[in-house]
Amino acid sequence: MIQFKKILIIITEIFIIATALFLALVVFLIKPDKESYVFDLSQQVFISDVVPNVVWLLVFLVILLAFLFLLKRRSEIEDILPKRFLIVASILLLALQMLLVYSIYFVVGNDAGIVAKGAQYFVDGTFDEFYNLRYFQYAPNNLYIYVFYIIVFKISNIFNLNASLLLAVISAVFANISVLLSALCVWEITKRRSYVYFSYIVGALLFALQAWIVVSYTDSLSILFPILTLYIYLKMRDWKGNVILKWLIISIVPMLSYYLKALNIIIIIAILISSFLHNKEGLKKVLMSLAGEMVAFLIGFLLHFCIEKAVGVTPDDNKKLDISWYLLLGSNYNSFGQFNFEDYYLIFSYDDKDERDREVLEHVSSRVADMGALGLAKHWVNESHVFFNDPTFGWGVADYTFEDIPEREDELSQVIRDIYYPETGYGFVLRNQVYGYGNNYWLYVVFRQIIWIPIISLMLFYFIFKRNKETVAGILSLTFVGVFLFSMLFETSSRLLISYLPIVAVISAIGLRDVVDLLRKKVIEKVIKKRPVK
Repeated sequence: MIQFKKILIIITEIFIIATALFLALVVFLIKPDKESYVFDLSQQVFISDVVPNVVWLLVFLVILLAFLFLLKRRSEIEDILPKRFLIVASILLLALQMLLVYSIYFVVGNDAGIVAKGAQYFVDGTFDEFYNLRYFQYAPNNLYIYVFYIIVFKISNIFNLNASLLLAVISAVFANISVLLSALCVWEITKRRSYVYFSYIVGALLFALQAWIVVSYTDSLSILFPILTLYIYLKMRDWKGNVILKWLIISIVPMLSYYLKALNIIIIIAILISSFLHNKEGLKKVLMSLAGEMVAFLIGFLLHFCIEKAVGVTPDDNKKLDISWYLLLGSNYNSFGQFNFEDYYLIFSYDDKDERDREVLEHVSSRVADMGALGLAKHWVNESHVFFNDPTFGWGVADYTFEDIPEREDELSQVIRDIYYPETGYGFVLRNQVYGYGNNYWLYVVFRQIIWIPIISLMLFYFIFKRNKETVAGILSLTFVGVFLFSMLFETSSRLLISYLPIVAVISAIGLRDVVDLLRKKVIEKVIKKRPVK
């Protein structure tokens, strides 16, 4: 068994290194095949088109070296969690988020808008065939958010609140808590305050103050669950109680939130694999941990079943857009694996599930055969650019994504909108720019690029340096390999990465620790020792 585990660890490390090197080449060297890009909605602008990513990488490395030479070495382990910092920082961050939400929130369109209309009909005691039934037969994964919207709309009615604004506030609060959890996870792993500070600042800038917090949909609402799962695991990993109960507690969050967003389950799969490979536990404990997983899965399944009954949605497998739909989208070379109307019309041309799935598989197989090995590699490069080379995470890419933008006459709100709203041609500003915002949107894009490049560089370094050497490294590395494979095989959209950004903040903080420790040990201290004594 031990030898078998060692072989599996080597295999996983090969996958981790290959993924990291591939992404490094894509982000810093290889350009996407834009000549083939025929996207039905609007073209995504990769931020490396503004300033080459490698420029910001070099700037970051220079700053890092200067930091290492100027800062004196501190003790490896610290005993006291900086609670005062986390409390004050969370309050200040929440205040900034509320200002941002007030300034840029809008009434959402697209799927979130459909769910909101259905929720409003439900609260009003009316029924619409599409908004309260057929849509959820097509998209049963949105039932959770449907119930959530219903609760928010009822609260809004009771207290006479703006429901759209309240949804945006809740989304911001979820992001705020996620920043705190990412910092707490870094503390559990490193026990070093400086990296807690770093992870908190990274989280605040990367996802707590990004534009997407005003869109209370599956991406922004899921942001809490993977990082909460990681935190629960870190607190429970040394627990000596009942094994089934332990893994039920660790697994319950991702299993419940799976029906909100399928990506949420990747973190628990990574935890299971890494724990199995690195823990010296017998077959009995492994089976007991799987039993805890199954109990959590059954609870999630029953909850989803109860929700269907509560809102009166009858499942219809012939209408449900299942894995074949997302696989079809992911195989479309000309849309870079994103949503497109070619696949949309194809999938809805079949009324029978078995026939649809059969035709989709044939279609996907034909596309892969036409691409060949080289074409498939190019396709993955294109998809990786969509997923990893846009730290605005697709903000403003989709058309007709709003129904109404409330007027804001105060000067500060207009300044913020000028920065946060896209400049031309797509997204949250109408095509003819009737609102006149976006003149300084380039500041938002470039600033996020400056943040993102060091973060993704530290993350890729961590994957190569730590791989699957121990349990936590394996969990973090395998989680991102799973997210990468999901984005390559199925629908690709950069906003799908939002729910894992707190994990990214954790990885980048630990990666910074490892970079600093390595350079101090291998480079800085040797240089200092060689200096002549005056």
